[in-house]
Amino acid sequence: MNPQLKQKKTGLKIISVIMAVLLWAYVVNQGSAASGQNVVQVALDYRNIPEGLTVKGPDQVNVKLWGIIEKKAAVKAYVDLSGYEPGTWEVKVEVEPGSGAILATAQPRVVQVTLTGQEERVIPVRHEVVKNPPPGYELLDVSVSPDKCLVRGEQGTISKIERIVAEIDLSQTTDITAHTVNLQACDVNGRVLSGNYELLPRQAIIHAVVAPKRAAREVPVTVITDGAAAPGYQVTNVSAHPALIKIMGNSNVVDNTGDIKTEVLDFTGKAQSFQQEVSLQVPQGLQAFPARVTVNVTIGEVDSGKED
Repeated sequence: MNPQLKQKKTGLKIISVIMAVLLWAYVVNQGSAASGQNVVQVALDYRNIPEGLTVKGPDQVNVKLWGIIEKKAAVKAYVDLSGYEPGTWEVKVEVEPGSGAILATAQPRVVQVTLTGQEERVIPVRHEVVKNPPPGYELLDVSVSPDKCLVRGEQGTISKIERIVAEIDLSQTTDITAHTVNLQACDVNGRVLSGNYELLPRQAIIHAVVAPKRAAREVPVTVITDGAAAPGYQVTNVSAHPALIKIMGNSNVVDNTGDIKTEVLDFTGKAQSFQQEVSLQVPQGLQAFPARVTVNVTIGEVDSGKED
């Protein structure tokens, strides 16, 4: 080969390399200027997870980019787990740099991933009242829907779940209400478990029936009278039968009720003893047993004294 021609080709190669280096430097500088930074943090995606296995590994990695990077470029990082078996593995991170990037690398380039067997269990849902109803009210009934929960995840974690709990706050509840609450997986000591598992469903609806607290006790009957017996006669005794009755209802009302009064019994013009059934004046919110009583009234002549 002609030495001059060979020398000319060598010179062209050197010039090509120099131009490539200069172009690369230009692109890198332009990329940095366009994006302001060339390292982005992206979520790490786990692809092709073998059936029946769960994954434990980093949630994010850094990706270093070179080129003219658009601000909205869709940069993706992932690991391909196809063909892997249970165990701990070092897996290469793959990058999809998006438009504008001529080079992209993950930091770190390899991540540690643990694959474990997956277990499923169906566990009943229990409700737990964390705050009671207001004073004077009580919980009469409660139902949870659904009443069972599917738990799926790592075998080691699933084996520790003792119960699924739906907590409910009744501090502002005074009637029938529906509460949508999050479900929690708890161990034998009642602690909420953390780990790689999922609850299906994640929430439950609790229907709670709250009503005024009821109480019962016996109280005396007070006979209310009006008028006077006929001239020359006087009332010597008034008694109710039964003398004690049972009242039942709102505990606050029951506790503050000292007696139950009868309807007014009129003595006007009465000249002899009599017996009469009367109704009771029962405060609102209470029930009385019995609702009526019999009043016995004794009337006698006025003793005018012995003559001298």
